Amino acid sequence: MLYPLAALLGGVAVAIQLALNGQNRSSLGGPLWAALANNAVGLVGLCLTLLLVGARLPDATSVRSVPLLHWCAGLLGAAFITMNAYVTPRLGLATTFLLVLAGQLAASLVIDHYGWVTGTPKPASPAMVVGVGLVAVGALFVIRSR
Repeated sequence: MLYPLAALLGGVAVAIQLALNGQNRSSLGGPLWAALANNAVGLVGLCLTLLLVGARLPDATSVRSVPLLHWCAGLLGAAFITMNAYVTPRLGLATTFLLVLAGQLAASLVIDHYGWVTGTPKPASPAMVVGVGLVAVGALFVIRSR
């Protein structure tokens, strides 16, 4: 029960983050500044959390063992924040979030199905494909109603 609740609260946090970054875009003069502020505050927060919990730095061997492609996750996160800061004020929070969700679901289904990145395939069932398709159809309805 804890994992589904944590995931649900993570979704709430992302919705709030989208709205705040959209506003920060206007205040700070552009989506890149909003993304930089978002990531800088996140970095400070994570550093303080690591200090608070007494976490130790990973050793050099551990850092070198991370494949180069995996370091790109940070760039993808920064691009995601920048996109949201740019798009949310134009499309609105609900439309942006629904499109992001539809994209996340479709990509997640394909990544899981083939085991890309994870190396462990988790085949998509027909019901899962239909569910993701319904979200995509829902996104189209929301876009057309605007």
